[in-house]
Amino acid sequence: MQNYYRDEAGRLRWRTADDGGLPPSSSAIVSPYDTTARYVRHGHIISWKGFAPHVTDTCASDSVNVITDVATTSAATNDAQALPGIHTRLARRGLLPAEHLVDGGYTSLVHLERAEREHQVTVSGPLPGNPTRQHHRNEGFDRFDFHIDFAR
Repeated sequence: MQNYYRDEAGRLRWRTADDGGLPPSSSAIVSPYDTTARYVRHGHIISWKGFAPHVTDTCASDSVNVITDVATTSAATNDAQALPGIHTRLARRGLLPAEHLVDGGYTSLVHLERAEREHQVTVSGPLPGNPTRQHHRNEGFDRFDFHIDFAR
């Protein structure tokens, strides 16, 4: 799977990015020294091979910042998928925050709702952009066209 693929006729062919495609990053071996290391790319700039660290720390203005959790996942794992495990470990140790400030990689509506429902944690961070065809072509409606009138 790493180096070959079968074409339409069932013949074995060498893999390249142009013809047979490369194996999915979740299964591609990227290091002969650690076969569990994976390749990942975030956007057009950030890419690496290996693992993704997830560090949680306190940020109260009236106290010292303390690292409360460190987790390592496959680089091919979506950051938001790591969030439930982080909350479970923090809860087990009695370190669960009321509000968890995260970057855009950890926010998805599913994980925001799950954190609130399972752990009573409010996750705050930027929501992902709108990837729909209508948004890119400036056609139809997207979430920015709807506003909540909180006063009413």
